[in-house]
Amino acid sequence: MEQTQTEEGFVSFDSHPENETPETPDIEAVSLTLAERDAAIDRLTTERDQALEAYRAAAVALNPELPAELITGSNIAEVDSAVTRARALVDRVKAGLKPATPPSPVAVPRAAATGPLSPADKIRRGLEL
Repeated sequence: MEQTQTEEGFVSFDSHPENETPETPDIEAVSLTLAERDAAIDRLTTERDQALEAYRAAAVALNPELPAELITGSNIAEVDSAVTRARALVDRVKAGLKPATPPSPVAVPRAAATGPLSPADKIRRGLEL
């Protein structure tokens, strides 16, 4: 650092004397740093997407009664919300499908018991029904 005195009597410090060049940022180093940052962002984005898909797949596996195409989302909260909405939809559909009265039992005709039958008679009688 060079010290000079001005005409007014002030002392001036010249931090860049003529024989030195001022420090400039190394463009290549800055570009490399930016490229590393971009690569890290891309890697983290890919990892996040993979983790989200694994979470969605786990939600589908844990809820087999829900249609997988209803479980979507771009983050964990949206996937959880989709599971809740899908469960509510499935419950509404199930409630709508339940009959108002239980079905009546269907009467099955029985063959008259005529005593012990031979295997051939049993087959014949079975074919007649």
